[in-house]
Amino acid sequence: MEYIEFDWWKFILFIVLIGLFLSGVDRLMRKVFKVEKRKSFSHNHINEQHKKWDWTLRIVVIVLMGVSFFIYVNRDMSEFWYLAPWTFIFLLIFLSEGLRAFMEWKYASNRKQYMYTISMIGVYIIFLVAVLIIINSKGFEVWLY
Repeated sequence: MEYIEFDWWKFILFIVLIGLFLSGVDRLMRKVFKVEKRKSFSHNHINEQHKKWDWTLRIVVIVLMGVSFFIYVNRDMSEFWYLAPWTFIFLLIFLSEGLRAFMEWKYASNRKQYMYTISMIGVYIIFLVAVLIIINSKGFEVWLY
């Protein structure tokens, strides 16, 4: 196997561009749905019921991630790709945001808040699939190396 040197500056540039793109889409969607910006890196629970369900969901997914980790490392990784830890991280994000959208639909004062959350889930799914396609193509390897 041939050693290929990795260009960190290209990787950092790629991550910065992803962040700028998602930030711009977020700002646009907030203006379209006329919703306030959420605090960054906070849980922003709608009510106590949302808080309880959210933490239950987090604990269940983290326990499943721990169990799957032992299965994943002791087996053929290609056979059990869905047990990889990053699969559970994405699952937690999407389930948590889905729960948020449901609670916003049911209890939020601004009824458009749930539409914003659902649309952003859709944007993240499309973006994630696009990035995974790029990463799995040879074009991404040529660009980064």
